[in-house]
Amino acid sequence: MFWKIALGLGVFGLVLSIIFIIIAVRAFYASTNPATEDIAFGGLLISIILLVVSFLVVAVSTIFVLRGSKKEWDAKNLK
Repeated sequence: MFWKIALGLGVFGLVLSIIFIIIAVRAFYASTNPATEDIAFGGLLISIILLVVSFLVVAVSTIFVLRGSKKEWDAKNLK
């Protein structure tokens, strides 16, 4: 059950990070104020870090969810 929750949170993190990347890039190019550009650049870096971490969580949790599903299928069908 833990890995299914982790998979859901990882997918949510991926979607959220993509949204934040789009917002940060638009804010970076739309502004001429140096302070706003710095904040947008910081948001872009944090969003990229979130994207990488979320992708790793999704990859690892997918492996464990698939392993668990295979074990359940084998136990049910190989009696």
